[in-house]
Amino acid sequence: MNYRYTDYWGAKITGTFSLTKGDQLEMVVGVGGGQYYSPHGNETGGGGGSFVKNSTANQLLLVAGGAGGSPSANWGWGCGRPSSHAQGQSGEIGGRYGCYYDASQASAGYGGNTSGNYHGGGGGGYLSGGQNGGGHCCTAYGGQGYNTGMVGGTGNCCYGSSGSGYGWNYGGFGGGGGGQLSGPGAGGGYTGGHTAGQWSSGSTGGGGGGSYNSGTNTTNQAGGNTSNTANTYTGDGYIKITAQ
Repeated sequence: MNYRYTDYWGAKITGTFSLTKGDQLEMVVGVGGGQYYSPHGNETGGGGGSFVKNSTANQLLLVAGGAGGSPSANWGWGCGRPSSHAQGQSGEIGGRYGCYYDASQASAGYGGNTSGNYHGGGGGGYLSGGQNGGGHCCTAYGGQGYNTGMVGGTGNCCYGSSGSGYGWNYGGFGGGGGGQLSGPGAGGGYTGGHTAGQWSSGSTGGGGGGSYNSGTNTTNQAGGNTSNTANTYTGDGYIKITAQ
């Protein structure tokens, strides 16, 4: 059974960039977080962000923030559930929403912060990983940052036929935070998304990752990655490069 409350989407970020012949690009393609099949549904992982960097010039070109994980449709209605903070963000700062607790705002470029009890892990940022979340059987870990591998954090381990539960609670590659009983993980991005929660009654969506765009002719759309280039959404990000 699928327990999601709603779908949250990563950001869609486009621009025009000048490159020199021989420039080498580093790219990270974000992966969607774990799904919604745990007993409560709040334990879903955050999505990973997508990054493009000119490694020859040591210049970050573009980051599209991943979305935060979706809370349960059946548990946790103690607070409102706005979607704007959970989508991949169009600006540099990661999404943040307080429910009983309110995480402090991370500085631009760093991993997302967390606050509360039994909450998910923060999203990884460009300069650092996200903060760890709460513990229920085991800790929900924040997603790693760009320079530490971008691996998604593992989450709640109470449930699952494999004995670990990580399959539906992990954060996606690209810095997604792991999910926990009172809240999903946050999305990775330029600045990681934030999480806060209080038991299952205080569950909201994980904060979406922030985005970055150093190009010209830019378009930054929060929650705009609703499909890939084949129009078959799989939950993952994509990077498309077109010569001009």
